[in-house]
Amino acid sequence: MKNKKTASDEEVMLIKNSPDVTNKELARLLGRSLPFVEHQRKIMGISTPITRKRFSNAEILCIKNNPNLSDKELAELLGRTKKTICYIRSKLGLNKPYGGSFTEEEIRFLRENRHLYNEDLAKHLGYPEELIAKEKHRLGIRRPVKVFSCEEIDFLLKNKNLSAEEQARKFGRTRESVYIEKCKLGITKPKKWFSEKEVDFIKENSNLSNSVLAEKLGCSEQSIERKKYRMGIKVLPKRFSDEDKDFIRKNHMLMTTEEIIKILKSSHSGILSYMKKMGYYNKIIANQKAQEANRKAQIAQLEAHKAQLEVQEAQRKVQEAQRKEQEAQRKEQANKKNKTGIKKSSHVEAKKKPNDVSKQQKKLNTSKQVNRFTKIEEKTIRENPNLSNRELADLLGRKEKDISNKKSYLGISRPMVRFTNEEIFTIKQNPQLTNKELAALLGRDKKVVYQKRIKLKVPYNPKKF
Repeated sequence: MKNKKTASDEEVMLIKNSPDVTNKELARLLGRSLPFVEHQRKIMGISTPITRKRFSNAEILCIKNNPNLSDKELAELLGRTKKTICYIRSKLGLNKPYGGSFTEEEIRFLRENRHLYNEDLAKHLGYPEELIAKEKHRLGIRRPVKVFSCEEIDFLLKNKNLSAEEQARKFGRTRESVYIEKCKLGITKPKKWFSEKEVDFIKENSNLSNSVLAEKLGCSEQSIERKKYRMGIKVLPKRFSDEDKDFIRKNHMLMTTEEIIKILKSSHSGILSYMKKMGYYNKIIANQKAQEANRKAQIAQLEAHKAQLEVQEAQRKVQEAQRKEQEAQRKEQANKKNKTGIKKSSHVEAKKKPNDVSKQQKKLNTSKQVNRFTKIEEKTIRENPNLSNRELADLLGRKEKDISNKKSYLGISRPMVRFTNEEIFTIKQNPQLTNKELAALLGRDKKVVYQKRIKLKVPYNPKKF
Protein backbone atom coordinates (compact mmCIF):
# COMPACT_ATOMS: atom_id res chain seq x y z
CA MET A 1 0.00 0.00 0.00
CA LYS A 2 1.32 3.43 -1.01
CA ASN A 3 1.33 6.29 1.46
CA LYS A 4 -1.11 8.88 0.16
CA LYS A 5 0.57 11.84 1.86
CA THR A 6 4.22 11.38 0.91
CA ALA A 7 5.76 10.46 -2.46
CA SER A 8 8.48 7.87 -2.92
CA ASP A 9 11.95 8.68 -4.32
CA GLU A 10 11.09 7.05 -7.66
CA GLU A 11 7.96 9.19 -8.04
CA VAL A 12 9.90 12.36 -7.17
CA MET A 13 12.55 11.55 -9.78
CA LEU A 14 9.93 10.83 -12.44
CA ILE A 15 8.15 14.13 -11.73
CA LYS A 16 11.45 16.10 -11.93
CA ASN A 17 12.60 14.41 -15.17
CA SER A 18 9.29 14.96 -17.03
CA PRO A 19 8.52 18.72 -17.01
CA ASP A 20 6.82 18.60 -20.41
CA VAL A 21 4.34 15.88 -19.44
CA THR A 22 0.90 17.07 -18.37
CA ASN A 23 -0.53 16.50 -14.90
CA LYS A 24 -3.16 14.06 -16.18
CA GLU A 25 -0.57 11.84 -17.90
CA LEU A 26 1.68 11.87 -14.83
CA ALA A 27 -1.23 10.94 -12.56
CA ARG A 28 -2.08 8.06 -14.89
CA LEU A 29 1.56 6.83 -14.90
CA LEU A 30 2.00 7.02 -11.14
CA GLY A 31 -1.49 5.77 -10.28
CA ARG A 32 -2.10 8.87 -8.20
CA SER A 33 -4.78 11.55 -8.18
CA LEU A 34 -4.52 14.82 -10.10
CA PRO A 35 -4.39 17.06 -6.97
CA PHE A 36 -1.48 14.96 -5.63
CA VAL A 37 0.61 15.58 -8.78
CA GLU A 38 -0.25 19.31 -8.76
CA HIS A 39 0.74 19.58 -5.09
CA GLN A 40 4.08 17.79 -5.63
CA ARG A 41 4.95 20.02 -8.61
CA LYS A 42 4.07 23.09 -6.56
CA ILE A 43 6.41 21.96 -3.73
CA MET A 44 9.25 21.29 -6.22
CA GLY A 45 8.67 24.61 -7.99
CA ILE A 46 7.97 22.99 -11.36
CA SER A 47 5.45 24.92 -13.47
CA THR A 48 2.74 22.97 -15.25
CA PRO A 49 3.27 22.83 -19.06
CA ILE A 50 0.85 24.85 -21.18
CA THR A 51 -0.68 22.54 -23.74
CA ARG A 52 -1.77 24.33 -26.87
CA LYS A 53 -3.28 22.53 -29.77
CA ARG A 54 -1.43 23.61 -32.90
CA PHE A 55 -3.30 24.63 -36.01
CA SER A 56 -3.09 22.13 -38.81
CA ASN A 57 -2.48 23.09 -42.46
CA ALA A 58 -6.11 22.31 -43.29
CA GLU A 59 -7.34 24.71 -40.56
CA ILE A 60 -5.01 27.50 -41.76
CA LEU A 61 -6.26 27.02 -45.34
CA CYS A 62 -9.87 27.19 -44.10
CA ILE A 63 -9.12 30.49 -42.33
CA LYS A 64 -7.40 31.95 -45.43
CA ASN A 65 -10.16 30.87 -47.82
CA ASN A 66 -12.98 32.33 -45.64
CA PRO A 67 -12.05 35.96 -44.91
CA ASN A 68 -15.73 37.05 -44.87
CA LEU A 69 -16.60 34.79 -41.94
CA SER A 70 -16.45 36.30 -38.45
CA ASP A 71 -14.21 35.01 -35.66
CA LYS A 72 -17.22 33.51 -33.87
CA GLU A 73 -18.38 31.56 -36.92
CA LEU A 74 -14.87 30.26 -37.63
CA ALA A 75 -14.49 29.22 -33.98
CA GLU A 76 -17.74 27.23 -34.15
CA LEU A 77 -16.67 25.69 -37.49
CA LEU A 78 -13.19 24.58 -36.33
CA GLY A 79 -14.04 23.85 -32.68
CA ARG A 80 -11.74 26.58 -31.33
CA THR A 81 -12.16 29.63 -29.13
CA LYS A 82 -12.78 33.09 -30.49
CA LYS A 83 -9.53 34.43 -29.02
CA THR A 84 -7.36 31.81 -30.72
CA ILE A 85 -8.99 32.53 -34.11
CA CYS A 86 -8.40 36.27 -33.64
CA TYR A 87 -4.77 35.62 -32.64
CA ILE A 88 -4.00 33.34 -35.62
CA ARG A 89 -5.67 35.79 -38.02
CA SER A 90 -3.57 38.67 -36.73
CA LYS A 91 -0.47 36.45 -37.01
CA LEU A 92 -1.30 35.60 -40.64
CA GLY A 93 -2.15 39.26 -41.41
CA LEU A 94 -5.73 38.49 -42.38
CA ASN A 95 -7.51 40.75 -39.88
CA LYS A 96 -8.97 44.07 -40.96
CA PRO A 97 -7.46 47.20 -39.39
CA TYR A 98 -10.08 47.75 -36.62
CA GLY A 99 -8.69 51.09 -35.59
CA GLY A 100 -8.34 52.34 -39.18
CA SER A 101 -10.92 54.06 -41.37
CA PHE A 102 -13.37 52.46 -43.79
CA THR A 103 -12.76 52.83 -47.51
CA GLU A 104 -15.05 54.94 -49.72
CA GLU A 105 -16.55 51.84 -51.32
CA GLU A 106 -17.37 50.33 -47.88
CA ILE A 107 -18.95 53.60 -46.69
CA ARG A 108 -21.02 53.77 -49.89
CA PHE A 109 -22.10 50.16 -49.31
CA LEU A 110 -23.19 51.02 -45.78
CA ARG A 111 -25.26 53.98 -46.98
CA GLU A 112 -26.87 52.09 -49.85
CA ASN A 113 -27.75 49.08 -47.66
CA ARG A 114 -28.89 50.85 -44.52
CA HIS A 115 -31.96 48.59 -44.39
CA LEU A 116 -29.72 45.57 -43.64
CA TYR A 117 -28.90 44.45 -40.11
CA ASN A 118 -25.40 44.79 -38.62
CA GLU A 119 -24.94 41.01 -38.75
CA ASP A 120 -25.44 40.92 -42.54
CA LEU A 121 -23.15 43.91 -43.06
CA ALA A 122 -20.45 42.30 -40.89
CA LYS A 123 -20.59 39.10 -42.92
CA HIS A 124 -20.32 41.01 -46.20
CA LEU A 125 -17.51 43.41 -45.23
CA GLY A 126 -15.61 41.13 -42.81
CA TYR A 127 -15.75 43.57 -39.89
CA PRO A 128 -17.09 42.81 -36.41
CA GLU A 129 -20.60 44.03 -35.57
CA GLU A 130 -19.37 46.48 -32.92
CA LEU A 131 -17.14 48.33 -35.39
CA ILE A 132 -19.93 48.56 -37.97
CA ALA A 133 -22.32 49.94 -35.34
CA LYS A 134 -19.76 52.60 -34.32
CA GLU A 135 -19.11 53.59 -37.96
CA LYS A 136 -22.85 53.86 -38.69
CA HIS A 137 -23.29 56.05 -35.60
CA ARG A 138 -20.36 58.27 -36.67
CA LEU A 139 -21.77 58.69 -40.19
CA GLY A 140 -25.33 59.18 -38.89
CA ILE A 141 -26.69 56.19 -40.82
CA ARG A 142 -29.89 54.87 -39.34
CA ARG A 143 -32.08 52.02 -40.34
CA PRO A 144 -35.25 53.37 -42.03
CA VAL A 145 -38.43 53.11 -39.96
CA LYS A 146 -40.90 50.62 -41.37
CA VAL A 147 -44.26 52.36 -41.68
CA PHE A 148 -47.32 50.41 -40.54
CA SER A 149 -49.58 49.38 -43.41
CA CYS A 150 -53.39 49.77 -43.48
CA GLU A 151 -53.86 46.03 -42.90
CA GLU A 152 -51.63 46.10 -39.81
CA ILE A 153 -53.47 49.13 -38.39
CA ASP A 154 -56.85 47.40 -38.96
CA PHE A 155 -55.52 44.31 -37.17
CA LEU A 156 -54.40 46.44 -34.19
CA LEU A 157 -57.80 48.14 -33.95
CA LYS A 158 -59.75 44.87 -34.20
CA ASN A 159 -57.54 42.89 -31.78
CA LYS A 160 -57.14 45.29 -28.87
CA ASN A 161 -57.07 42.50 -26.30
CA LEU A 162 -53.85 40.97 -27.69
CA SER A 163 -50.59 41.98 -26.05
CA ALA A 164 -47.91 43.98 -27.84
CA GLU A 165 -45.55 40.98 -27.82
CA GLU A 166 -48.03 38.73 -29.66
CA GLN A 167 -48.77 41.42 -32.25
CA ALA A 168 -45.06 42.12 -32.75
CA ARG A 169 -44.42 38.40 -33.26
CA LYS A 170 -47.11 38.29 -35.95
CA PHE A 171 -45.88 41.39 -37.83
CA GLY A 172 -42.16 40.60 -37.46
CA ARG A 173 -41.55 43.85 -35.59
CA THR A 174 -40.21 44.90 -32.22
CA ARG A 175 -42.45 45.23 -29.18
CA GLU A 176 -41.54 48.92 -28.71
CA SER A 177 -42.62 49.86 -32.26
CA VAL A 178 -46.00 48.15 -31.78
CA TYR A 179 -46.45 49.84 -28.39
CA ILE A 180 -45.70 53.30 -29.86
CA GLU A 181 -48.14 52.73 -32.72
CA LYS A 182 -50.87 51.63 -30.27
CA CYS A 183 -50.31 54.80 -28.24
CA LYS A 184 -50.63 56.91 -31.40
CA LEU A 185 -53.92 55.19 -32.31
CA GLY A 186 -55.25 55.67 -28.77
CA ILE A 187 -55.59 51.94 -28.05
CA THR A 188 -53.30 52.12 -24.99
CA LYS A 189 -52.46 55.06 -22.81
CA PRO A 190 -48.78 56.01 -22.60
CA LYS A 191 -46.96 55.73 -19.30
CA LYS A 192 -47.66 58.66 -17.01
CA TRP A 193 -44.53 60.36 -15.69
CA PHE A 194 -44.54 62.37 -12.47
CA SER A 195 -44.35 66.13 -12.94
CA GLU A 196 -42.25 68.44 -10.77
CA LYS A 197 -45.31 69.54 -8.80
CA GLU A 198 -46.27 65.94 -8.09
CA VAL A 199 -42.71 65.12 -6.98
CA ASP A 200 -42.72 68.13 -4.61
CA PHE A 201 -46.13 67.01 -3.28
CA ILE A 202 -44.76 63.52 -2.54
CA LYS A 203 -41.73 65.03 -0.73
CA GLU A 204 -43.89 67.35 1.40
CA ASN A 205 -46.44 64.63 2.26
CA SER A 206 -44.11 61.66 2.70
CA ASN A 207 -45.82 60.78 6.01
CA LEU A 208 -49.09 59.98 4.19
CA SER A 209 -49.80 56.39 3.18
CA ASN A 210 -49.32 55.23 -0.40
CA SER A 211 -53.05 54.63 -0.85
CA VAL A 212 -53.91 58.25 0.08
CA LEU A 213 -51.20 59.65 -2.21
CA ALA A 214 -52.36 57.38 -5.04
CA GLU A 215 -55.96 58.62 -4.68
CA LYS A 216 -54.90 62.27 -4.70
CA LEU A 217 -52.49 61.97 -7.65
CA GLY A 218 -54.61 59.50 -9.64
CA CYS A 219 -52.09 56.67 -9.96
CA SER A 220 -51.40 53.25 -8.49
CA GLU A 221 -49.83 52.47 -5.12
CA GLN A 222 -46.97 50.57 -6.76
CA SER A 223 -45.89 53.65 -8.76
CA ILE A 224 -45.87 55.70 -5.54
CA GLU A 225 -43.74 53.06 -3.80
CA ARG A 226 -41.23 52.97 -6.69
CA LYS A 227 -41.02 56.76 -6.81
CA LYS A 228 -40.41 56.96 -3.06
CA TYR A 229 -37.72 54.29 -3.32
CA ARG A 230 -35.96 56.15 -6.17
CA MET A 231 -36.18 59.44 -4.26
CA GLY A 232 -34.74 57.80 -1.14
CA ILE A 233 -37.78 58.53 1.04
CA LYS A 234 -38.10 56.08 3.93
CA VAL A 235 -41.67 55.16 4.82
CA LEU A 236 -42.19 55.64 8.56
CA PRO A 237 -44.65 53.33 10.32
CA LYS A 238 -48.02 54.87 11.14
CA ARG A 239 -48.61 55.60 14.83
CA PHE A 240 -52.04 54.65 16.05
CA SER A 241 -53.99 57.13 18.14
CA ASP A 242 -55.72 56.24 21.43
CA GLU A 243 -59.08 56.01 19.65
CA ASP A 244 -57.67 53.60 17.08
CA LYS A 245 -56.12 51.46 19.80
CA ASP A 246 -59.44 51.29 21.70
CA PHE A 247 -61.24 50.38 18.48
CA ILE A 248 -58.79 47.53 17.78
CA ARG A 249 -59.00 46.31 21.39
CA LYS A 250 -62.81 46.15 21.30
CA ASN A 251 -63.28 44.70 17.81
CA HIS A 252 -60.25 42.44 17.23
CA MET A 253 -62.35 39.35 18.05
CA LEU A 254 -65.55 40.50 16.32
CA MET A 255 -64.21 41.92 13.04
CA THR A 256 -61.71 40.75 10.45
CA THR A 257 -58.43 42.54 9.82
CA GLU A 258 -59.70 43.72 6.42
CA GLU A 259 -62.71 45.45 7.97
CA ILE A 260 -60.46 47.12 10.57
CA ILE A 261 -58.08 48.26 7.80
CA LYS A 262 -60.95 49.84 5.81
CA ILE A 263 -62.24 51.71 8.85
CA LEU A 264 -58.84 52.93 10.11
CA LYS A 265 -57.35 53.39 6.59
CA SER A 266 -54.02 51.77 7.41
CA SER A 267 -51.88 48.99 5.94
CA HIS A 268 -52.35 45.29 6.54
CA SER A 269 -48.81 44.84 7.88
CA GLY A 270 -49.22 47.75 10.33
CA ILE A 271 -52.43 46.35 11.83
CA LEU A 272 -50.96 42.86 12.13
CA SER A 273 -47.72 44.10 13.74
CA TYR A 274 -49.68 46.14 16.31
CA MET A 275 -51.98 43.17 17.08
CA LYS A 276 -48.94 40.91 17.55
CA LYS A 277 -47.30 43.45 19.88
CA MET A 278 -50.42 43.75 22.06
CA GLY A 279 -51.03 39.98 22.04
CA TYR A 280 -54.39 40.14 20.26
CA TYR A 281 -53.24 38.00 17.40
CA ASN A 282 -52.08 35.28 19.78
CA LYS A 283 -55.50 35.32 21.46
CA ILE A 284 -57.23 34.71 18.13
CA ILE A 285 -54.93 31.80 17.35
CA ALA A 286 -55.34 30.39 20.88
CA ASN A 287 -59.14 30.59 20.53
CA GLN A 288 -58.98 28.70 17.24
CA LYS A 289 -56.69 26.07 18.78
CA ALA A 290 -59.06 25.65 21.76
CA GLN A 291 -61.99 25.11 19.40
CA GLU A 292 -59.99 22.51 17.49
CA ALA A 293 -59.06 20.75 20.76
CA ASN A 294 -62.72 20.66 21.85
CA ARG A 295 -63.72 19.28 18.51
CA LYS A 296 -61.07 16.55 18.73
CA ALA A 297 -62.22 15.66 22.27
CA GLN A 298 -65.82 15.30 21.05
CA ILE A 299 -64.69 13.07 18.20
CA ALA A 300 -62.68 10.92 20.65
CA GLN A 301 -65.77 10.51 22.87
CA LEU A 302 -67.89 9.53 19.90
CA GLU A 303 -65.31 6.98 18.81
CA ALA A 304 -65.23 5.45 22.30
CA HIS A 305 -69.02 5.27 22.31
CA LYS A 306 -68.92 3.65 18.89
CA ALA A 307 -66.48 1.01 20.20
CA GLN A 308 -68.88 0.22 23.06
CA LEU A 309 -71.74 -0.19 20.60
CA GLU A 310 -69.65 -2.52 18.47
CA VAL A 311 -68.91 -4.70 21.52
CA GLN A 312 -72.62 -4.85 22.39
CA GLU A 313 -73.51 -5.75 18.80
CA ALA A 314 -70.94 -8.57 18.88
CA GLN A 315 -72.48 -9.92 22.09
CA ARG A 316 -75.95 -9.73 20.56
CA LYS A 317 -74.79 -11.68 17.51
CA VAL A 318 -73.31 -14.39 19.74
CA GLN A 319 -76.63 -14.69 21.59
CA GLU A 320 -78.55 -14.96 18.30
CA ALA A 321 -76.18 -17.69 17.11
CA GLN A 322 -76.74 -19.65 20.34
CA ARG A 323 -80.51 -19.30 20.01
CA LYS A 324 -80.40 -20.59 16.44
CA GLU A 325 -78.36 -23.62 17.53
CA GLN A 326 -80.96 -24.43 20.21
CA GLU A 327 -83.79 -24.19 17.66
CA ALA A 328 -81.91 -26.50 15.28
CA GLN A 329 -81.45 -29.07 18.06
CA ARG A 330 -85.17 -28.96 18.89
CA LYS A 331 -86.07 -29.56 15.24
CA GLU A 332 -83.73 -32.55 15.06
CA GLN A 333 -85.36 -34.09 18.14
CA ALA A 334 -88.85 -33.57 16.66
CA ASN A 335 -87.80 -35.28 13.40
CA LYS A 336 -86.44 -38.26 15.29
CA LYS A 337 -89.76 -38.71 17.14
CA ASN A 338 -91.68 -38.68 13.84
CA LYS A 339 -89.40 -41.36 12.38
CA THR A 340 -89.99 -43.80 15.30
CA GLY A 341 -93.45 -44.67 13.96
CA ILE A 342 -95.74 -42.23 15.67
CA LYS A 343 -98.40 -41.50 13.06
CA LYS A 344 -101.02 -38.88 13.36
CA SER A 345 -104.58 -39.21 12.10
CA SER A 346 -105.69 -37.52 8.93
CA HIS A 347 -108.25 -35.24 10.60
CA VAL A 348 -105.64 -34.02 13.06
CA GLU A 349 -103.27 -33.32 10.18
CA ALA A 350 -106.00 -31.40 8.33
CA LYS A 351 -106.59 -29.26 11.40
CA LYS A 352 -102.89 -28.50 11.78
CA LYS A 353 -102.22 -27.61 8.14
CA PRO A 354 -103.48 -23.99 8.36
CA ASN A 355 -101.45 -23.53 11.53
CA ASP A 356 -98.32 -24.71 9.69
CA VAL A 357 -99.06 -22.27 6.84
CA SER A 358 -99.51 -19.40 9.28
CA LYS A 359 -96.15 -20.26 10.91
CA GLN A 360 -94.41 -20.25 7.51
CA GLN A 361 -95.90 -16.86 6.66
CA LYS A 362 -94.68 -15.49 10.00
CA LYS A 363 -91.19 -16.76 9.26
CA LEU A 364 -91.23 -15.12 5.83
CA ASN A 365 -92.47 -11.83 7.29
CA THR A 366 -89.74 -11.86 9.95
CA SER A 367 -87.07 -12.51 7.29
CA LYS A 368 -88.27 -9.54 5.22
CA GLN A 369 -88.26 -7.16 8.19
CA VAL A 370 -85.44 -4.62 8.51
CA ASN A 371 -83.04 -4.90 11.42
CA ARG A 372 -84.74 -3.03 14.21
CA PHE A 373 -83.01 -0.36 16.25
CA THR A 374 -81.92 -1.44 19.70
CA LYS A 375 -82.72 0.56 22.82
CA ILE A 376 -79.09 1.67 23.08
CA GLU A 377 -79.14 2.99 19.50
CA GLU A 378 -82.40 4.89 20.13
CA LYS A 379 -80.85 6.33 23.28
CA THR A 380 -77.77 7.57 21.36
CA ILE A 381 -80.02 9.18 18.70
CA ARG A 382 -82.02 11.01 21.41
CA GLU A 383 -78.95 12.11 23.38
CA ASN A 384 -77.16 13.52 20.27
CA PRO A 385 -79.67 15.68 18.37
CA ASN A 386 -76.88 18.06 17.25
CA LEU A 387 -75.15 15.36 15.19
CA SER A 388 -75.97 15.06 11.50
CA ASN A 389 -77.49 11.96 9.92
CA ARG A 390 -74.18 11.09 8.28
CA GLU A 391 -72.25 11.23 11.58
CA LEU A 392 -74.89 9.11 13.32
CA ALA A 393 -74.88 6.63 10.43
CA ASP A 394 -71.07 6.29 10.65
CA LEU A 395 -71.28 5.95 14.43
CA LEU A 396 -74.03 3.28 14.49
CA GLY A 397 -73.11 1.54 11.23
CA ARG A 398 -76.47 2.27 9.62
CA LYS A 399 -77.72 4.00 6.49
CA GLU A 400 -78.59 7.71 6.42
CA LYS A 401 -82.14 6.95 5.25
CA ASP A 402 -82.74 4.64 8.24
CA ILE A 403 -81.45 7.31 10.62
CA SER A 404 -83.67 10.02 9.10
CA ASN A 405 -86.73 7.73 9.20
CA LYS A 406 -86.04 6.85 12.81
CA LYS A 407 -85.63 10.52 13.74
CA SER A 408 -88.94 11.41 12.08
CA TYR A 409 -90.61 8.43 13.84
CA LEU A 410 -89.24 9.57 17.24
CA GLY A 411 -90.05 13.22 16.46
CA ILE A 412 -86.46 14.38 16.82
CA SER A 413 -85.34 17.35 14.73
CA ARG A 414 -81.86 18.84 14.74
CA PRO A 415 -82.02 22.22 16.56
CA MET A 416 -80.74 25.22 14.60
CA VAL A 417 -78.11 26.79 16.85
CA ARG A 418 -77.26 30.37 16.00
CA PHE A 419 -73.71 31.31 15.17
CA THR A 420 -71.81 33.11 17.92
CA ASN A 421 -69.65 36.17 17.35
CA GLU A 422 -66.50 34.05 17.71
CA GLU A 423 -67.69 31.60 15.04
CA ILE A 424 -68.56 34.46 12.66
CA PHE A 425 -65.11 35.95 13.26
CA THR A 426 -63.39 32.63 12.47
CA ILE A 427 -65.39 32.32 9.23
CA LYS A 428 -64.42 35.83 8.16
CA GLN A 429 -60.80 35.43 9.24
CA ASN A 430 -60.26 32.15 7.36
CA PRO A 431 -61.46 32.50 3.76
CA GLN A 432 -58.69 30.12 2.63
CA LEU A 433 -60.32 27.17 4.44
CA THR A 434 -62.86 24.99 2.66
CA ASN A 435 -66.42 24.47 3.89
CA LYS A 436 -65.54 20.98 5.09
CA GLU A 437 -62.56 22.21 7.14
CA LEU A 438 -64.60 25.04 8.66
CA ALA A 439 -67.42 22.63 9.51
CA ALA A 440 -64.94 20.32 11.25
CA LEU A 441 -63.40 23.27 13.11
CA LEU A 442 -66.71 24.73 14.32
CA GLY A 443 -68.51 21.42 14.84
CA ARG A 444 -71.31 22.21 12.39
CA ASP A 445 -72.79 20.82 9.22
CA LYS A 446 -71.13 21.58 5.88
CA LYS A 447 -74.36 22.94 4.32
CA VAL A 448 -74.99 25.27 7.27
CA VAL A 449 -71.45 26.70 7.01
CA TYR A 450 -71.89 27.16 3.24
CA GLN A 451 -75.20 29.08 3.74
CA LYS A 452 -73.62 31.27 6.43
CA ARG A 453 -70.71 32.08 4.14
CA ILE A 454 -73.10 33.21 1.42
CA LYS A 455 -74.93 35.47 3.90
CA LEU A 456 -71.64 36.99 5.16
CA LYS A 457 -70.33 37.34 1.56
CA VAL A 458 -67.10 35.52 2.41
CA PRO A 459 -66.37 33.19 -0.54
CA TYR A 460 -63.68 30.52 -0.59
CA ASN A 461 -60.39 32.18 -1.61
CA PRO A 462 -57.21 30.00 -1.30
CA LYS A 463 -54.90 32.86 -2.54
CA LYS A 464 -55.88 35.15 0.32
CA PHE A 465 -52.84 34.44 2.50
